[in-house]
Amino acid sequence: MLFKFLRSKFSDHVFVLAFITLGFWVANAYLKIFILHTPERMLWYSSAGLAFVTIALFTRNSFLLTAMFSALAIIEGIWSASFLSKLFFNIDIGGI
Repeated sequence: MLFKFLRSKFSDHVFVLAFITLGFWVANAYLKIFILHTPERMLWYSSAGLAFVTIALFTRNSFLLTAMFSALAIIEGIWSASFLSKLFFNIDIGGI
C-alpha cells in the first residue's frame, strides 16, 4: 500500500523536488547539530529558508515559495558570487 502511494507520488516532479530538498535539509541539520555541534546555525537564513521551501513544495503553497525566493535570492546570490570569486580568482568581492 505504501509502495503504491510512493510510486504514484514519485511520478510527480514537484514531490520529487520536495523530497530532495528535505534530504538536503536533513543532511544540513545532521552536519550542524551532530558533527559541528552548532545547532544555533539552523536558524540562519539558508537553513530556515531550505526548510520553508521544503514545506512550500510539499504543500504546493506558491505564496510561501515566492516569499522565500524574495527573502533569500539577493542574500544567497551575493554570498554565492563572493564564494565563487574567492574560490576561483582569490578575490573577495562581498566581504562575506
